[in-house]
Amino acid sequence: MKKFLLLCLLIIGGLFLGGCHIIYLHLCDQATVKDISHEPRVEHLIGRCLEIKQDVFLFQFPVTNTYALEVSGSSTALPNSIAEYRKDPQNWQSSDMNAKQGLGPVQGYMKMKVLAVIPKGTKAYVFQIKERSTLYESFVKVYAYLDDPKYNNIPVNIFYLLKKEYGRVTIPYPEEPERTTMGSEIIPYPQPGLIEYCDE
Repeated sequence: MKKFLLLCLLIIGGLFLGGCHIIYLHLCDQATVKDISHEPRVEHLIGRCLEIKQDVFLFQFPVTNTYALEVSGSSTALPNSIAEYRKDPQNWQSSDMNAKQGLGPVQGYMKMKVLAVIPKGTKAYVFQIKERSTLYESFVKVYAYLDDPKYNNIPVNIFYLLKKEYGRVTIPYPEEPERTTMGSEIIPYPQPGLIEYCDE
């Protein structure tokens, strides 16, 4: 009888701990997305013109179907170079460069759809900034419209061109380059030589 009661207690305890673990994971994975466009830390970027200073890829995420810009060679899910992509836009994942690095065609979640090369000199007009937060991390998304006749009607996330390092960056005010809000803020920052404020 004692063994049976002990077994029941172990089963109930295991179920309780398992349930707590599931609840914890569910709460941690719950993400909130907030429009922060009018918060003082970023509102000066809304409506601003930013000029892209080098050729970049316009790509689409496979799950969300959202669009973003990124430099070449920044991810194994994107071509190593603009030249490599232009050489074979349909089959760049099977290039000699990928083979040298031991990389084959990317599958599933990380298979990005490269739509075009956006040339340097293209202007991007910021219209919205969102922050996606969970209990343990936060990501900023900076949406802009491109001054490109083919792609000017789709919102494009330009955060990957703005970030200085993964997770912790700040935006200087154009008139006061050294002014930032609290150093721990997670905010995009224009990078000289990659993306800068327009001269206009």
